[in-house]
Amino acid sequence: MLYAQTVSSISTLRRDQIVMTSDGARLVFGTAPIDLPQPMAALLTALIAQRTGTERAASPWLFPGRPRTEPITAGQLPKRLAVCRSPNVVLAGGCHARIGSDRALSAA
Repeated sequence: MLYAQTVSSISTLRRDQIVMTSDGARLVFGTAPIDLPQPMAALLTALIAQRTGTERAASPWLFPGRPRTEPITAGQLPKRLAVCRSPNVVLAGGCHARIGSDRALSAA
């Protein structure tokens, strides 16, 4: 699991919950920042960087939905990932995501 978070929690992550550091990135759940392993840190850095100069850059959400002022829905996020490869999604940087039977997004 991605730090035991459900798809619903992941879909509502805000960009300000990602804190870039000199050696990677941290993800803040509540008040406790969590150091992300390098494949995941690289993924999130690339995701944020590819939005620079686009209309999605103005969205506060890590995964903007439609409209971009709202987060992607918990139902839509797994569907978008499943389009890539189901049930396992190989993401950039060697990170693998899996949609488990409990509908939680997992990182392995």
